Amino acid sequence: DARPDWQIVAGVALPLEAALRPGRTPVFQDASPEQLWNEHRATTAGRDLDITGLSYPLLDHAGPQQWPYPQGAAQGQPRLYADGRFPTPSGRARFIASPYRPPAEAPSAQFPLALTTGRLRDQWHGMSRSGSVPQLFAHEAAPVLRLNPQDAARRRLAEGELLTLRTRRGELVLPLQLDARVAPAQADLAMHWGEEFIGGAGQRGINALTQDRSCPDSRQPELKFSAAHIESVQLPWRVSGCAYVPAAEAAALREQLRALMPEAGYAHCLAAPQPPQGQLGWALEAAFAQAPPSDWIAALTQALALDSPGAHRYADPGRGRLRLLRLQGEALQAFVRVGELDEAAWLQPLWQSQQPARALGRWLLSPGSPPAEALAPPAAAQVCNCFDVREDAIRACLARTDGSLSALQSELKCGTQCGSCLPALRRLVAQGVTA
Repeated sequence: DARPDWQIVAGVALPLEAALRPGRTPVFQDASPEQLWNEHRATTAGRDLDITGLSYPLLDHAGPQQWPYPQGAAQGQPRLYADGRFPTPSGRARFIASPYRPPAEAPSAQFPLALTTGRLRDQWHGMSRSGSVPQLFAHEAAPVLRLNPQDAARRRLAEGELLTLRTRRGELVLPLQLDARVAPAQADLAMHWGEEFIGGAGQRGINALTQDRSCPDSRQPELKFSAAHIESVQLPWRVSGCAYVPAAEAAALREQLRALMPEAGYAHCLAAPQPPQGQLGWALEAAFAQAPPSDWIAALTQALALDSPGAHRYADPGRGRLRLLRLQGEALQAFVRVGELDEAAWLQPLWQSQQPARALGRWLLSPGSPPAEALAPPAAAQVCNCFDVREDAIRACLARTDGSLSALQSELKCGTQCGSCLPALRRLVAQGVTA
C-alpha cells in the first residue's frame, strides 16, 4: 500500500521548494517515473555506469539489460576493465593490502565471552519501520540472548532466565535462550534491539554495549565483537500489559507503554504478530526486583483503559497479585497481570492467539493456571513469512508428498517469494519426516 518512492520525495520537495525558491517553477511539478529516470540516466554519461544508450521503450521491448550501456551501443558491456584501464589518474587499479588486525578487545577473566551481533531474518537495522509491522514478529517475537548450552550449564543458567549482559561500555538485561548453533564461549544478540523496543533502568539498548572502534580504511565499526560478561539477575516480579486497539490509536498506546519502560529492571514493548482485522496490538513485559510501584501500575492500567467500567478484576494484596481483564466478544482484548515469575503468564498466549476466553470461566479471575487441555496449543514456529506457512504445515506436507523442496514450493508456496526461508526449508527437508 506504499506510494512509489519518487512520489514520496516529491511530496516533501514541493513545499520545501516553495519556501526556498519562491516564485520559481517547481522542479517536481509534472514529474513522472520516466522523466526522473531520464534525469538519472544523464548523470551517468562517461562514467563506469554509463546507461545513456538505454531508454524506456528499449527496456519495455527487450527487458533488463546489462550495463554499462553507453549511447550508440548495441548491447551492454559484459565485463568492465577488460582493457586493463581503471578510472584513476594513472589508469591502474588501487588496492589496499590491509594486514590482519586482531579485535580491538580480547576476552578476559572479567569479560570471558565473545559477544557478536547478528540480524533477524525479517527485521531491518534499528526496526524504526519494520518494527511497526506486526507480521514481521511472527518468526521471532521477542529479544533473547543466545548461549551455547555448555556455557549455560557451567554457569547453572536455565532457559528463559533473565541475565545481565555487560561489556566495558554498558549493560543490558535479557532473557536467555539456549542454542547449540552458538559456539562455546560466544554470546549472540540480534542487532535490532535498541532502546526503542527494550530497556529498563539505565539501559540504552544494544548500541550501548558495542564498540565505536572502526577500520581505518573502510570506517566500518567493529560491531561484531565485544568482550562480555553475563550473570543472573534477580527480578522476580513480573508485569504484562497488553491490548488490541483500533489501528489509528496504536501509535499513542505504544508511546504510553514505552514511557513506562525506564522504571523497570527489564522491559520490552513489542507488536503482536497477528492482530485481529483492523486492529493493532502492543505488549509490554516488565520485571522488577520488588513489587512494582502502585503509581506505575496505575499508569499502565490507565494506558490500557482498564481503569474504566467493563474491566474484570482479581486482586490478592497479600501476595501482590493483580489481574485486570477486558473481553471483546469471546476473546481477550486487553489485560494486566502482576505477580511473581510465571503467575498468570498463560494470559499472554491466550491474548495473542485470540482463543475464546469465556470458556475458561473462573480461571480468568482466580489463582493458578487452567489445565493444559483447556488452552490452545502453542502455535508452530513460522517458517515462511510471505505466505504465513508454519512448521507443522511443512512437516505435514513433507509426510504426504515425496518430501522434496519442490513439493513444498508447489503445494504451500513457501520459499517462492523472497527466499529468506529457503535455508530453514532445506534443513526440514534434510531431516526427513516419517509419514
